[in-house]
Amino acid sequence: MKKAAKKRTARGQQNLRSPRGKKVCSLSEALSYRNEKVLRRFLDTYAVPEAEARELFHETKKWLWLCARSLEAKGPRLAVQAPLLMIDEMWHTFMQYTLDYQRYCLDRLGIFVHHLPANSSDKLRDRKRYEANPERFMKRYQASLKRQYGFIYDELGEELGEATLLKWYREYPKRYSLEFLERHRIPYTQEQHASQPPALPTSGAPSIAA
Repeated sequence: MKKAAKKRTARGQQNLRSPRGKKVCSLSEALSYRNEKVLRRFLDTYAVPEAEARELFHETKKWLWLCARSLEAKGPRLAVQAPLLMIDEMWHTFMQYTLDYQRYCLDRLGIFVHHLPANSSDKLRDRKRYEANPERFMKRYQASLKRQYGFIYDELGEELGEATLLKWYREYPKRYSLEFLERHRIPYTQEQHASQPPALPTSGAPSIAA
């Protein structure tokens, strides 16, 4: 029984990997992916223009491609900092469609890109480290940021790399703050109502057996 359970577990783990030897696709292939369900869901959650949601999905696919490239090339571990808040929200939306997300990762990126959010314990640990030695903490943080910036720039090339860094770390922090998210988030009840199909008329409607 234990051997059978181990085999089932191993088989389940293999499903999260692409065929052996499959490499990360080109950036253009990663960005060519379309999924209207993800966009509709995001627009059900945030009151932003559709063009803005499409841009955010585009940038999220770019982020996922970079994460996969970092794993493939054994580059720095990429982290979502505060400036990337809205990209993170779109990533959350994409992951809600679990099968679509898994297929995108395995078919295009060659690997399942996991999401590892920081929890309260992680934040408390970082605060303690900062309070113990602020200078050393900030030095390490700045060094990790520099590695991340460098990796993004090198992978995307001079023109796109510079444009992406400016958008993500200069433009987005001004456009998407925590206050922006709270102000533009559609209340759950309103979101639920908007996603419901029109009700059937009470008279003459066919009965449905449970």
